[in-house]
Amino acid sequence: MAETPHATPPSLPPSTLFSLRQYLSTNISKARARAHAINVWFATKLPGRFHGSTGLVFKIELALIASFGFTFMEPGEWAAAIAVWVIIGAALLIKSLSWDGIRGQYGLTTFLRLAAIAGSIFVSVILIADTTLSKSDDAPWSNLKRLWKMPYSYRNALHAGLIVKPHEYYKEGEIIAGIPWRNGSIETTLELSIDPQVDLSNVELDFAFDANSMHVFSFDPNVLVKPEKNLFTGWKGGGLDKNGKPIESETHTASPEDIEALNSYPNDQFVFKLPKMYHDIPVKLVFIGGDGYQNGPHFTQAMGGPWQPHHLRITGHYEVRYRWKTETVAVYQQIIKI
Repeated sequence: MAETPHATPPSLPPSTLFSLRQYLSTNISKARARAHAINVWFATKLPGRFHGSTGLVFKIELALIASFGFTFMEPGEWAAAIAVWVIIGAALLIKSLSWDGIRGQYGLTTFLRLAAIAGSIFVSVILIADTTLSKSDDAPWSNLKRLWKMPYSYRNALHAGLIVKPHEYYKEGEIIAGIPWRNGSIETTLELSIDPQVDLSNVELDFAFDANSMHVFSFDPNVLVKPEKNLFTGWKGGGLDKNGKPIESETHTASPEDIEALNSYPNDQFVFKLPKMYHDIPVKLVFIGGDGYQNGPHFTQAMGGPWQPHHLRITGHYEVRYRWKTETVAVYQQIIKI
């Protein structure tokens, strides 16, 4: 009676995990074979009773690698030292896995192999922990980082100069910074510049003078500079009749534009913003102080100063790009008039 042929089931493709394991196993075996061949070659060069001892060659290699690790720690190359400890751990781990064991002692071989694996990991972890604890918190992991550290000129790129001109410097009625000059007026020029080859972005500064100004003017249309304080929220004024009541026809209520004008000046604190600042284009700001200047179409300020500044405090920040990285740099400067 003829046997019924059995169908052969199709072979299933190996799983990704199995393929990865097989790939790693094959390449580790090749690497071990190459390393063993090198050690054998070195072992044949050893003299006397050490001739042919691959174990001794392996110990010498570990000692040399370890010396590199401790040497890297001396100049502060902590990352390189940790890489050496990882290499030593990997070498010990591979040596443990490739050990042939004791013939006929499977259980003992397994125990000793597991102990060697644990010891390999333990040695690497201890060396890494010791290196990490030896490094101070403020020290970089590698001195190579200093090659990319932002230079001093970038962190202190902004420079300011303050020049004050008294009232007799110009003739009365002469247009200075967009407004007529008056007797008793004070002109304060603030010039901002930066070091060569350095360009800044998103410059935001606060100016705090020790005197008031009635007007500020910028030669750069991209500059935003305005007073920081808001003093008024509303205002109403006009004439009174004989009974002390307001005369409606002569009463004026401040419009939003009037309130804005009133809140503008006099002021001793100003906000400055500039999207881009270039090293070859200094920024010049002119502040005018003095009595009797008109704010808007309806209000004239007649206040007793002080109008002549002697001191300016600049705070804020700017962004500067060095190599591929952009950093925000804080600004704090005390400026004395020239």
